[in-house]
Amino acid sequence: MPVPDIKNDPNSETRVMIVPEESLKDASTKNAKIVKLRHPKTDKDASFLLNPNNQQLCEVFTFEEEHRSWFIGSKVVSDGRIFLATPVNPVFLALPYLAKAKKLVPLDQMLEDSEFPLVEEVLLAALGDKLEAVADRKGDRDLNVWKYNEEKTLGWMMGKVKCLGSMLEKKGIDVTGGASSNIYRHTASTAASSVEYQRYGLGIVQEYLDQELGEKLEAMLGLPKEEKIKPESGKGKEEKIKPESGKGNKRMSIDQGETPWGSLGDPWKAYDTSVKAVDWNMEVIPPKNRAGTEELYPLMVKLSQADESEEQQKLVESILGCASISGICAGLSAVGLGCSMNNYKNILQYATEVTKSLPDGTFFFLTKGDKKFDADFTIGSDRYGLLDKVALLFSDAYIGQLEAYYSNISHQTGNSSFQSQTIDAVKEVLINVGSILGNLAGGARINPAEVATAITSGLIALTGVRERNQEQKIKNTLLVVEPNPEDPTRIVKCGMIKYSFKFMLKETYWGKKKFECSYNIDQQSVVFGNPDILNHLYDTIINP
Repeated sequence: MPVPDIKNDPNSETRVMIVPEESLKDASTKNAKIVKLRHPKTDKDASFLLNPNNQQLCEVFTFEEEHRSWFIGSKVVSDGRIFLATPVNPVFLALPYLAKAKKLVPLDQMLEDSEFPLVEEVLLAALGDKLEAVADRKGDRDLNVWKYNEEKTLGWMMGKVKCLGSMLEKKGIDVTGGASSNIYRHTASTAASSVEYQRYGLGIVQEYLDQELGEKLEAMLGLPKEEKIKPESGKGKEEKIKPESGKGNKRMSIDQGETPWGSLGDPWKAYDTSVKAVDWNMEVIPPKNRAGTEELYPLMVKLSQADESEEQQKLVESILGCASISGICAGLSAVGLGCSMNNYKNILQYATEVTKSLPDGTFFFLTKGDKKFDADFTIGSDRYGLLDKVALLFSDAYIGQLEAYYSNISHQTGNSSFQSQTIDAVKEVLINVGSILGNLAGGARINPAEVATAITSGLIALTGVRERNQEQKIKNTLLVVEPNPEDPTRIVKCGMIKYSFKFMLKETYWGKKKFECSYNIDQQSVVFGNPDILNHLYDTIINP
C-alpha cells in the first residue's frame, strides 16, 4: 500500500505511532485521542490512547535514538521517535483509587481526581464489571458501590503472573540477561528456567503496582531469590523503550481484554480448539416431554431445519408442551393482557416466532436431579467429577483467577423497553432477552427451543397475580453441554452459565391504554472444549 503524500500544515504535527489493530477498531483518526491519566505505579501523569468507540485504552511509550528522522511521502518529519501504544487493563488504573477510598461511595465519586479530570469519564466507561476481580460490590447494582478486596486482588494478579510466565515459556521468549537489548525474542533453546519466566511475569505486572502492593504480590508468589545472569557479550549499544511519562524500562504490557496474552495469543484457547473431540467419560440423559412419552432432543434439532410454519408450530407445541402454552396465556391475562390476541392459537404462533427468531445453537442446559426446564439434559454419570470442577472454577471465589488464565469466558448485559396495546411488546422483549441469554462464550449458542423454555417461564409465573404492574426476577446458574450429534448421551463440550433477568410489565396511558414491557439481563458464561484443559486449570488455580 503506497504511503499517502502528507502536505505541510503549520497547525499540525506528524508523528509515527504503532497501535494494535483491535485498539483502533471502529475508530477514526479524528475521535481517537491521547489523554493524561494518573499512572498507578508512579502516581504521576502518563499518556494513554483512548478509542471512545469501544473504550479500548492503551498506554503510550516512546522509542528514540539520536539523529533520526522520518520520510513520509514527500515530507520530512524531524521527530524520529516511534510511539508505541500497548493495551492496558483499566483495572490497574482503578486500583489506587479503590485502595485509598476511606468510605463506601459510588464509583463515579471514588474516581474523582482534580488533577486528572478525565479519569472518571475514561475509567467508568472502560471498567464495566471488571472490578469484580479486585473488589466486592456493595448494595444494589444500580448504586455501583465497590469495596476494595486485597485478597481477591492478590489472587487475581497471581493468576496473571503465572499465566504470563507460562505463556513466555511456551513461546520460547528469551528472558535471560541477553534479552535486554532485544526487547523480547524467540529462541530455539532458552537457558531460562520456569522460575525466571515467573519472575519476568511478576516484573511486568509490577509495572502497574505501587511498591507496597508489588512486594505483597512477590511475597505471596514465594519465588526463590533472583540469580544474577551475566549478560551476553558483544551486544553493542542498547536501545531503550521508555514510557511517555519518563518511567523506567518496560518491554511488555498487560492487555485490555479478558486474558493477559494480548496479540501474542492465548495458548490455552489455541490448544482448546486444536485438539479433536475426546471422550469426557460422562453420560447425560436427553430430555423427554413431561409425560415421558416423546424424546425432545430430535425435535429441537429438527426445529432449526424446519421451513414450513405449520411444521414449526407443531414442533414448538411438542417441545414447550400444551400446559406451558396455556400457562403463558393465563399469566398474560392475569396482568391485563387478556385481549382477543391472547388465545392458545395466537400464543403458540407467537412462541414459534420467538423461537425461530433466535439464532441456532447446539448447547443445552444440564441439571442434576429434577430438571429446571423441560428441555434440559440431566446427568447420568460423571465418574471423574468434571462438572463439579466446572462449577467450582466458575464460582465467585475463583472466577477472577479463571479469567486471568482462560479466554473462553464472556460477560454480556442488555436492557430495553417496548410499548404496545397488544402482546407485541412482550414478544419483542422475549426475542431480545433470548438473543443475549443464548449467546455463550467463544461464539457457542444454546439451542433456541431450550432458550424459549427458559424465557417463557417468567410469563407462566405471572399466573395467579392480582396486580397489573408486575416485576419478575429470575436468577439461575446452570451447567451447559453440547451433546454429540451421533450419540446425544455423550458430550463434546461443557461449560456453565449464570444469568439474572428482570422482566417488568406495567400499564401506561398516552391517549389510549398501552402496556410497557421492559427488561434487564446480565449473563456470564464459560465453555470448555477439552477435559485436559479443564483439569489443568483446576490443578493450577484450585489445587496447585
